[in-house]
Amino acid sequence: MFYDSSDEKGRDGFRRIVIGGVHPQASIFWYAPGQGLGYGEAFHITLRRFVESILKGVNSTPSFEEAYHISAVTDAAIRAVESGRWVDVDKPPLAQAVSR
Repeated sequence: MFYDSSDEKGRDGFRRIVIGGVHPQASIFWYAPGQGLGYGEAFHITLRRFVESILKGVNSTPSFEEAYHISAVTDAAIRAVESGRWVDVDKPPLAQAVSR
């Protein structure tokens, strides 16, 4: 369901967005328009992209460094909720994080 408060009068309110196999690596999972993509299928797509990057000899995305940064942002968000105020994102050097 989707809601946009900036919608004009008469158009405002919740509405359903129907999805389909528009993502090139997800189309095999969508058997009919409107069928949702499940949590498990998302991992299949990620694994396929990872294996293809190894076979092609190219870097995979997200990289470990990108994933580490996402984890640091997530940790900061949790600390912010627990403390009820803004917090800084801890950003120790990546080499430090790998050696932990």
